[in-house]
Amino acid sequence: MATFPLRGIRLPSLKAPAAGRAVEEADAVSRVYLPLSFGGRERRVTLHQYSSVLCGQAVASSKDKKAPPLLSSVSGVYTAQKVVSHPVYGETTCLVMDCMDVRRPAPAERVDVSTLSAERIIEIARERAVVDELDGRYLADKLSEWQQTGCDVLVGDAVEDQPYASAAWAVLGESVEAVYEGLELAARAVDAQDRHLAVQPLPADHRRALRQRLGDDEKLFITRGKYPVVQYTAKPKGKTVRRIGVQALLALYRAAAFSEPHTAAVVTVAGDAVAAPRNLRVPFGTPAAELLRRCGLAADPTVLVFGDLMTGKATEEDEMPILPGVTCLLALADPPRPAPDVCAGCGRCVQVCHAGVLPAAIVQRLEKAQNDYVAALHPEACDNCGACSAVCPAGRDLAVQIATVAKVIAEGGGEV
Repeated sequence: MATFPLRGIRLPSLKAPAAGRAVEEADAVSRVYLPLSFGGRERRVTLHQYSSVLCGQAVASSKDKKAPPLLSSVSGVYTAQKVVSHPVYGETTCLVMDCMDVRRPAPAERVDVSTLSAERIIEIARERAVVDELDGRYLADKLSEWQQTGCDVLVGDAVEDQPYASAAWAVLGESVEAVYEGLELAARAVDAQDRHLAVQPLPADHRRALRQRLGDDEKLFITRGKYPVVQYTAKPKGKTVRRIGVQALLALYRAAAFSEPHTAAVVTVAGDAVAAPRNLRVPFGTPAAELLRRCGLAADPTVLVFGDLMTGKATEEDEMPILPGVTCLLALADPPRPAPDVCAGCGRCVQVCHAGVLPAAIVQRLEKAQNDYVAALHPEACDNCGACSAVCPAGRDLAVQIATVAKVIAEGGGEV
C-alpha cells in the first residue's frame, strides 16, 4: 500500500524476482511491426514487398534529411503494412517483417571515440537511429536541442522509481562501464560540465559493486526514495539538468565504437499473471505475446500494461508491438479497479503533488462546468506522474482528467 508524505509517495516494491536477474536475449521471434510514423516524422518504405533485409538495414526514410532512418530490427522479409492502435503511440501504420533471424550482426572492430566532435556524435546518433527510452524521442534530436538551449548537468537515468520496472538496473549490471562511456559522449555533444548516473537507493553491496566498476564515487548519485523522483543531482539549484536513459547511452556508445544500429530494447516482463518475470532484450516491434510466451503465464491476463503501474497504458491486445520507449510490460490477472466515487475533500492529492497542482480543485471545476476557472489553476504544470490517482481513496483517476485538460489548453482549444 502506498504511503503519502508531502510531495511524493512511497510505492511498494514489486521488482523481485526480475530485478535480481541479468538481461536475457530473445529467442526466435516470428514477426515484428516497425512504425512508419515515429518521432514526429512520417516515412515511406524504400524497398519492394517481399524484399529480404538484414538487421540494421534502412527500410524507410523521411523527406526530412535530419530524420533518422527506420532500421529493420531483424533479418527477414517485408511482407505487408498494418495499422495498429498502439496504447502508447496511438494509431500508426507499421511495416510487417517476417523474421528469419533475430540475432544482431557481429560488432565491427572497436574504433577510438575519444576524438569524436560534438557534431559527429550527434550525426552517429542520427545514423544509427538511437532512441531515448525515457520519452521515445530520437537522441539526436534531443542532443541538437540541448546544444542550443544549454545543459549544465547531464544525468544517465537508471532510477526505475515505479513498482515493477528493473530494465535499467539490469542494463547497468550488464554494461555499466559502456553506459558511462555513452554518457561521456553525450556530455561532449552538449558541452555539459558535470555528468553522472542516477539510481534509486540500492543494497549496499550493489552500490559498492557499481562504484568499484566505475572507479569513482562521484559518477553515481543515489536519489531519494519517494515517487516521483524529481532531484537527479546533488546541486540542482541554478543548473540546467538534462536526462538520458541508460539504454540510449549504451546504444550511443555501441553506435560510436562499433557502428552498431539501435534495434532492440531491454524490457521487464512482470505482473501477477507472469510465471517467471524477466528482463528480456527483444527486437523493436516484437509483439507482447512473444515476451509472455518466453516468460510463461501463471494465469490468464485480463489486461496488459505497456509501461509500469503508475504511468503505463493498458490494452487487451497481446499483438501490440514493443516500440522504442517501452521498457516494461505487465500482464495482470487481477488489476485494481476501485469504483469511482465523489471527492471526499481529504487533500491527499494536494499533499503528494510534486508540481504544486491542486488536482481535486481542477477536476471539481470541470465537473461543475466552471471552465473559465480551470486555466487559472495551471493544469499544464502536471506531468501526469499519477501520484494523485494512486492515493485517492475515492478511486478517481485524477491524473488522466488533468492531462486531458492540460492538452486542450496547450493546443489553444479554449473550451475544455
